[in-house]
Amino acid sequence: MITNKTRKRVLAKKVDVAKSFWKKTIGLMFRKEIGDDGCLLMEFGGEGSHSIWMLGMRFPIDIIFLDEKKKVVGLFEGVKPLGMHPATWKV
Repeated sequence: MITNKTRKRVLAKKVDVAKSFWKKTIGLMFRKEIGDDGCLLMEFGGEGSHSIWMLGMRFPIDIIFLDEKKKVVGLFEGVKPLGMHPATWKV
């Protein structure tokens, strides 16, 4: 379960953790949905600029980046899946 301790709110009840390179590469590709109470957690293992590849995605997602102290350092809501037009290739 993932919670926002400041607002005392549950953000996700079902958490799928992507630890391996392969699991992170596949991510949410080809899934029809993740559900309102689900999420995919990816740990990148270091500070820096990271990106999310959304090829094969079928639904928009919210993306939250956390630092090593689990503080939110980036938030993108309703990010749409990658399309064929170059404008969809980067948030």
